[in-house]
Amino acid sequence: MSMIRLKLWRIPVYPWLVGVFPILHLYAVNFGSVIDREVPITIFLLLAATTVAFVVLNFALRNVHKTALTVTIMIIGFSLSGHVHALLFETELLVFWSLAVLISIAAATIGLHNISTRVDLKEVAVPLNLISVTLILIQVVSLIASHYESNILLKSNNRPFEQDDVTEIFAHTYTS
Repeated sequence: MSMIRLKLWRIPVYPWLVGVFPILHLYAVNFGSVIDREVPITIFLLLAATTVAFVVLNFALRNVHKTALTVTIMIIGFSLSGHVHALLFETELLVFWSLAVLISIAAATIGLHNISTRVDLKEVAVPLNLISVTLILIQVVSLIASHYESNILLKSNNRPFEQDDVTEIFAHTYTS
C-alpha cells in the first residue's frame, strides 16, 4: 500500500499546483475586491493552458518529468515577469518584456531538452509535489480565514451579506 502512495507522489502534478498558487494568493490578498465568480474561470484557463503546454512540450521532450519541470519554470517565469519588469524598468513596454521572457523560456526549454541529467527526475517530483500542495493549503487556509473574518464583521452589522460589503469592510480595515 505505501509503495502505491509513493508512486502516486511521483506523478508530476506540481506544474498545475504552482500555476494555481499565484491566483489563490492574489485572491486571498485581495479578498473582497475580486469578484468571486472570476476566480474559478481564471483557474480553469490556467489549468487548460498548463495542460496544453505540458502536452506540446512532452511531445518534444519525450520525458514527463523534464516536461513538468520545464512547464513549472515557464509558469514561474510568466508569473514573475510583470514584477521583474516593474522593478527594472519604468516604461509601459510590458508587451516587449513579455516577448523577451517567452524567448528566454523557449531557449531554456531547448537547453533543458539537450542537457542529459544525472538526477532521476522522478525523485524530484515527490518534494516538488509536496511543496506545491503545501503552498496551496496555505492559501486555502488564508482564504478560509478571510471569509470567516468577513462573515463575523457582517454579522456584527445585522444585515444580509453582499459582495460590496466585503469590499467596504476590507477597504476600511486596511487603510493607512
